[in-house]
Amino acid sequence: FQGDHFVLTFNAVRSVGSPGRNGALVALSIEEGAQRDDLTLSRFSMGLSVGRAIIGNVGSVTMKKNCTVGSVYTHAVGLERLAKRVGRTCVVNGRCLTDLEHAAYYMLIGSVQLSPDTRDVAGCVMSRVEGSTAGDQEWLYQMEGKVDPFREYNELMQMFLKEGVDAVAKSLEGLGGRVDDPEGGFAPGAIPHLMALMKRRRHLDAMPTDTLNDIHVGGQHSFDADFDVQST
Repeated sequence: FQGDHFVLTFNAVRSVGSPGRNGALVALSIEEGAQRDDLTLSRFSMGLSVGRAIIGNVGSVTMKKNCTVGSVYTHAVGLERLAKRVGRTCVVNGRCLTDLEHAAYYMLIGSVQLSPDTRDVAGCVMSRVEGSTAGDQEWLYQMEGKVDPFREYNELMQMFLKEGVDAVAKSLEGLGGRVDDPEGGFAPGAIPHLMALMKRRRHLDAMPTDTLNDIHVGGQHSFDADFDVQST
């Protein structure tokens, strides 16, 4: 690793309603600021995980350091690696995705093996919802007249994760030419990404059971996750 590495927390000093949303909006603000000021951030990426952690000073009076301890930290590190792999600024875990409703648009990218005993769904934060009334202290807000450009794709990805390849293939047949239509509700590259995951899943389904039993990481199977970003 080369470059600067920062660890940020968004719910450590005082309790807020949606720390995941706040973190995602910070990532979008950095990206927007770099574009506005014509700055080149060639390797800027962020992994955002929502969960419990212990945060504070670790050490003694003579030597101590402020640390974040817990699986949520290692999961965030893995998601940051995944952001680099998929070429996006910010990748978040499933719990964070629920915080983003009505504040930012996101695109699901698949299931992720974050640790030997933790698998989660991950998504890329794409852009903020303009005109959102979701403030830092607001728990209830409304969105009127907003169309999520990633809604139909996310529905297909959720179907893929829950029901498998055949269900998605049938839905894609029904969509026909809309798949390649830029006005059809799909982001550029979204459908090819989904098709690649479907191809990989079909390949795994065709492998003999004995072969699959030989594929494991840390004693836990991770071959059927779309991405494996476990920390080593």
